[in-house]
Amino acid sequence: MVAQLVPLSPQKVAEASESLAAAFFDDPTSHFLLPREDSRDRWLRLIHGASLRHLLPEKHVQAVDGHPVAGIIGLIPPGRYPLPTSRFLRHILPVVLRLPTGGFAFGRAMRGLQAQAMIDRMHIKEPHWYVALLGVRPDRQGEGLGRALLDPALEQADRDRLPTYLETSNERNLAFYGRFGFEVQQEVNVPGGGPPVWTMLRRPVG
Repeated sequence: MVAQLVPLSPQKVAEASESLAAAFFDDPTSHFLLPREDSRDRWLRLIHGASLRHLLPEKHVQAVDGHPVAGIIGLIPPGRYPLPTSRFLRHILPVVLRLPTGGFAFGRAMRGLQAQAMIDRMHIKEPHWYVALLGVRPDRQGEGLGRALLDPALEQADRDRLPTYLETSNERNLAFYGRFGFEVQQEVNVPGGGPPVWTMLRRPVG
């Protein structure tokens, strides 16, 4: 059965955040920034909820239709990156401020913000489509949902004759994205002994 994509509604953000938290629970960056397994899921839900609310105004957040939400992709269209800093702070600061001040998690959160700033500096400057977020629930992986989410975005980029750009901190994703024509551009490490992050670029086809 072909997956049907629908725009993610604000009412579905909590459900989508739960699926994204599960998708990224074992991601190397999640392990580094949130080493306590007993609280990782809760913080990932909060972080992804903030990310989704940050992306929703761009009107390019799509989800696999169904309950629970099985997969989500969030895109930033050409000319819109970086998104307004004030909007980012409005959504992410309440999450950071809930962390115990001076605690281990708070320190890791600060490193996470440093890492994001570093990654932002590497971001390509030419017009492009940016895959800011892509995740599929672990119990639905292997069904082709990642392709179902990504193919329409790449088709749009090809029609626009523009490249598509993303980052990943999971080495297994390099082969997955490579099948779509993405190539590694840079590899850097998260500050403080964190895992590598790869930037990837796909040139338009056709």
